[in-house]
Parts: sequence; C-alpha cells; structure tokens
Amino acid sequence: DEMVRKMGQAVGNDEGYEVRSPAGKYQTITFSSIRRVGAKAAARYAFLDNLFVIAFDQDSFEAILDVYLGEYPPLSYDPRFNKTRSGTSADGEVFVYVNMELLWPIAWSIWDSEFGMLLRMLGVDEIKSIAWTTSLLVPTRSQQAYLYTGDASGLITSILAEHESLLSPHVIPASNADIFLAANVGDPTLTWDKLGDAVKEFMGEDAH
Repeated sequence: DEMVRKMGQAVGNDEGYEVRSPAGKYQTITFSSIRRVGAKAAARYAFLDNLFVIAFDQDSFEAILDVYLGEYPPLSYDPRFNKTRSGTSADGEVFVYVNMELLWPIAWSIWDSEFGMLLRMLGVDEIKSIAWTTSLLVPTRSQQAYLYTGDASGLITSILAEHESLLSPHVIPASNADIFLAANVGDPTLTWDKLGDAVKEFMGEDAH
C-alpha cells in the first residue's frame, strides 16, 4: 500500500491521496483502492501472484480479474493482438497495445475539424491496431512501434508496407547528431496515385 501511495503522490498533486486496504472483495480476490483526496472516483488495484493490476473503474477491474480467474479468454487468444505483437521485439520492459478500431469512432467525434478531415483523407483509419515497446534498461532507451493494417490497401498501408533497405544511411556524412530520420515510401508513383485516389474518394470527383 505504501508503494501505491507513493505512486499516486508522484503524479504531482499536493492534495494527497487516500488508500483503502482492503477496499472490497471480488470473488476470491481482495482488492484495495486509491483516490485523490476529495475526489469521488477511486482506482482499484490488487496484487495477483507477481502481477500488479490497477483499473480506474469497477467494471474494468472486474473484467481483468475474470480473465485472471479463467472465466474469459485472455488477449493472447486474439489473432490480431498476436500479429501486432509479433511486429515488435519481445525484449522491452514496457509494452503498449491499442485496438484502434475501438478508438477511431471516438477520435472522429473529437476531431470533427479540418485536422480530422485530413487524417481521414489520408486513410489513417486503415490502422487497426498499434503496438509500442521500449527498453528502459539499455542506455539508448530503444523503442519500437508497429502499426497493423490487416488486408487494407490504401495510402497508409502502401507507406507502411515492407520495402527494401534504406540507402540514405550510406550517403549521409557521419556527425554528432542524436536523431536521424529517414522514410521509404516504396514506389513513389504508386504512393502518389493512392494519395490521388484518397483525395478523390474523400472530396468527390468534381472537387478533385
């Protein structure tokens, strides 16, 4: 509990946090809660063997425990998750997975503007899921990201498709720069054609 209290304080709020331990029991698992002083909502957490689980509402917390107790299949049974996960290294200590098909409707309701229109024109909703991993124990803090587009064939998929190795690192002079960015868009003509198709589909033939 002291560890969780310190985690809450590390968020950077001087108001402090309240920890209840135990706060309740779900089936066979006793859980605790933490909340900011004065707030109504509280996060639930529990230690499950060597796992620390925390969720910000009761329904999400119980859904995680149901999987842990074997009542529902885990995420590792999802073919899309496994495909997306395989696109990154397994060496990182931190791993994030996002099912974008659940988030796009929310994103479009928020980005109901020119920015949102631009994203949709570019076909970013071809991205079905994202995996991101980073290694905290190496000096370079290496990171990897993988965007899964499935069987889509639009502009974004064309850009993200596997291409030949980049030639630019062999012609750029060595320097002390910390960041080097290069992109391979494959066949420029094909990519340009797909961009034109995306504009026509989004804006209509007349506007194009």
